[in-house]
Amino acid sequence: MTTPVQEAIKIAGSQQALATACGVSQSAVSKWALGGGISVESAILISQATSGQVSVADLRPDILDGLKQALKELA
Repeated sequence: MTTPVQEAIKIAGSQQALATACGVSQSAVSKWALGGGISVESAILISQATSGQVSVADLRPDILDGLKQALKELA
């Protein structure tokens, strides 16, 4: 099973290419690929770097879940 980060690396062409597109080090991308935490800001950058082929929701489903819960509480 391919993870969203692995898919983003594939789309970008390499870890280094994704790192450059996101303005981070290759070691940061390596940490993401190994299951390290991805900040909201990084998830947005990855989504932009992949032209939306990998979405923020793919990378951080907890954000979407939290938003849904907040909207329920406001209703």
